[in-house]
Amino acid sequence: MWSEHNPNKKLKGNIKLSLSKIRGWVSSKSTKIAYCENQNKELLGYAFCIQEKVKDVGCISWVTQLVVHKYYRNKGIAKKILRHFWNFAEYRCCGLLTANPYAVRALEKTTRRLVIPKRIKSDSKKNFCLGKEHIFYLKDVETLIVNDSEAKINTYFFVSHSDVPEMMTESSKDNAWLLGSLEEGWEWFAFTFFDQDIIKISKKDMAEMLKISDQITQKAYSKMQFDSHRWTKETNHEVDYIIKKLNIDKKYKVLDVGCATGRHTARFAELGYDVTGIDYSDDLIEVAKKKHPGLNFKTLDFRKLRCTKKIGKFDVILLLYDIIGSFANKKDDAKIVKQIRDYLNKNGIAVITVMNQQYIKHRGVKEFSFKKNPDKIYEIPLSDAMNKTGEVFAVENILWDSEEEIAYRRERFNDEDNPSQIPEELLVRDNRYSKSKIENLFRPHFEIVESKFVNLGKWDKDGDENNSKEILLIVRKNQTVV
Repeated sequence: MWSEHNPNKKLKGNIKLSLSKIRGWVSSKSTKIAYCENQNKELLGYAFCIQEKVKDVGCISWVTQLVVHKYYRNKGIAKKILRHFWNFAEYRCCGLLTANPYAVRALEKTTRRLVIPKRIKSDSKKNFCLGKEHIFYLKDVETLIVNDSEAKINTYFFVSHSDVPEMMTESSKDNAWLLGSLEEGWEWFAFTFFDQDIIKISKKDMAEMLKISDQITQKAYSKMQFDSHRWTKETNHEVDYIIKKLNIDKKYKVLDVGCATGRHTARFAELGYDVTGIDYSDDLIEVAKKKHPGLNFKTLDFRKLRCTKKIGKFDVILLLYDIIGSFANKKDDAKIVKQIRDYLNKNGIAVITVMNQQYIKHRGVKEFSFKKNPDKIYEIPLSDAMNKTGEVFAVENILWDSEEEIAYRRERFNDEDNPSQIPEELLVRDNRYSKSKIENLFRPHFEIVESKFVNLGKWDKDGDENNSKEILLIVRKNQTVV
């Protein structure tokens, strides 16, 4: 609410932002937006964030507006929103302006660093200049106070502080409040820095960070430049091998799950097959439709399909290049296997490729236990290989959790449509299989037709366990399974 001490007496009651003000916040090309909603699609909170690469400084990420519905404050909503900006990123500094102590604590828990005025002081002038350049409501602001015991700025934003003392007390139960007091019209100038020590967080908070990172990674997947990746260049060989190996009749219906931009779908269609391509990324489906007009593409998440009437049943289902294994939660792979069973006709066939875990183990990948030492993930070097080349087997960029059989990588994704934006920096997790474990995932409801190690462009030749990146599995739905 507006403060009763607001010099502008016309501003009373609940704060309502005009459309022009919101446009001001999001007008910069460097602005990103994140929001949180409940199952009923009701908005619980939102934030705007400016991210800029500053010469001789590095990447700065500054939340210019963070709003959480009053009924959902101090319930973790702010953390969820902020993690969509920061999470596992290596930005030089992350910050926000706020009169809400809970928002400051959310900043600390999200970046895993403490907000310390003495540390803020050393970079305050650079950050203040950046703010004046990119944040419209700071252009005329001149009063900034940062010393060893406080960090605040006079933004002339007279929000009511009636609840601030109580919030300061509540948010200081675990850690001392270091930013000092705050007069109405002022906001805390709160920043954390990458060179600070990492603070411990709860297992619940770490699990949430991983979950959000998985969600963002799925969105980043749609921005990958697949056409430039070497592993996408053997489409004809792969499709021809499948058709010849299985003697697939032209009357068979084919489903390509995780079709991306539609390369396998298009090849089957070119050879006269009735084929449907599906992917959970609407962006990739749009690309597929443009590249291959007239073919049948749908935006669908195979894990979540509930009714065969939506797309029908099929004689052949393709899940090529790690559709199984791309999700860190093994329950997702089990769901996919069940869906294959449900969407295959009697005696139907599925063709699957998964990442071979022995390939990285043979090359001495570093191993750890996430349960015992989760902070090891911060030691993984940042790479842009997945985005540029699709290479996800370089052991120097991987930490292998030998207990959970999950590979951890830190990847940078560029937005080719907006090259001036700072790239997304994400923690990427995937499941990698041994030959026996991927076979067991499909038993007893499928007959194993073929299971072997393969190399790119050489599916017709047997690979070996130590030097092949992929495992090719062909299964047939058992006759007893309806």
